[in-house]
Amino acid sequence: MTSNALLGKLLSEHKLAHHARSGLFTCGCFLILPFIFGLWALVASVTYARQTPDADLGFYFSLGLVTVSLGLFGLFALVSRLSPAWLKKYRLDIYENGFVKKDLFKTRTCLWSEITEVKPMLLVYDKASLNTPPSEFGNLGEDTRNRGVYEVYKKDGSKITVNRRYTDIELLDERLIPFCKETPNW
Repeated sequence: MTSNALLGKLLSEHKLAHHARSGLFTCGCFLILPFIFGLWALVASVTYARQTPDADLGFYFSLGLVTVSLGLFGLFALVSRLSPAWLKKYRLDIYENGFVKKDLFKTRTCLWSEITEVKPMLLVYDKASLNTPPSEFGNLGEDTRNRGVYEVYKKDGSKITVNRRYTDIELLDERLIPFCKETPNW
C-alpha cells in the first residue's frame, strides 16, 4: 500500500462497478423489429419486383432499414465494449485521513477533518419516494444500494458527491456514516 504525506496510508482502492452489459440486450430488443420488418420488406420487394412499379423504391427503403438497424446495433455494441476504457478513470481511494475521488476530468481530495456534514441521498424515479428519510431507504426495494449517493460538505463550502456504485463501498460507509445526521439504511 502506498501513502500520501497529507492523507496518510492508502487503505483501499475502489473502481466503478460495471453495469454496461444489460444495455446491449435492451438495444437489441429495440432494433430487432426494424430489422425484421426490413428483411420482410426486402424479400417482398425482390419477390414482387415484376408486379409493381414501386418495387425499386421498396427495395432500397428496406435495404436501408436493415443496414441502419444493423449499423446502430453494431455501433452500440462497440461503444459498450469499449466503455471500460473511460470507466477506468473513475476511482475512489480511501486513506487514513481522507479520500480521493478521481473522475474523468478532475480529482477531488477530502480530509475527514474537513467534513462538516454528509447527506445520504437516494436517486429517485418517482414522487412517492422523493421525501423518504435515510433511515427508510431499505424499505423502498433492493436497488437502493446502487442508487445511493453521499453529498459530502466541506468546511470551505464545497461539495463532493460520491456515488455508491463503487466496488466494496462498505469501508466508505463506515467512514462517512458518523457525519450523517440520520443513519441511512441501504
